[in-house]
Amino acid sequence: MDCPAWLVAPYIAKQSTTSIEHTRFLSKSISLPSSSTRRVSGRSEFAVKMTLREPKQSKLPANTWVGEHIEPENLIRNVRFNDAGLVPAIAQQWDTSEVLMMAWMNEESIRATMRGGRAVYYSRSRKELWRKGDTSGQIQVLRDVLLDCDGDTILLKVDQLGVACHTGRRSCFYKAFRPPKGDEEIIAEVSMDPRELYKSK
Repeated sequence: MDCPAWLVAPYIAKQSTTSIEHTRFLSKSISLPSSSTRRVSGRSEFAVKMTLREPKQSKLPANTWVGEHIEPENLIRNVRFNDAGLVPAIAQQWDTSEVLMMAWMNEESIRATMRGGRAVYYSRSRKELWRKGDTSGQIQVLRDVLLDCDGDTILLKVDQLGVACHTGRRSCFYKAFRPPKGDEEIIAEVSMDPRELYKSK
């Protein structure tokens, strides 16, 4: 039987570092739906599938998010989803305000994120949920969830373990276009070999 996520989060919060055994325990303990069905644009249906993998990294940031009594529907009913049933989500480092990445969420990923305490997104190309870090080890532990004034953008404040970008950079926003000519400028160096992020186990 899976251990509820809210029993794991307080335990992690007490640890400055966690062993690989604790990381595996956390990864296995948070259950997400293996499949679900929803309508897209009111016409067709697709299956949402997700396979959980153990994160590669041996340490998790301390977590203060406890989803025991959380009601994701309170957020979902206020979100203005697009015609595909999706909403853009910005991930921001909670303590430095560094903008890390943008991805898409649907109702199921919002529920999984708020209940599980780790960022879960929706892949438009694969048509499935993906929990950040399950493949790369670059985990995002949830700290706060905010909705903008128009209800059409979600802000996730997270503790980012490692890098957020698939290029091996801390942030996906590493290209600047500044005066005088607005030429492209790379403002962040690669800090992790991207070939190491998605190696098969």
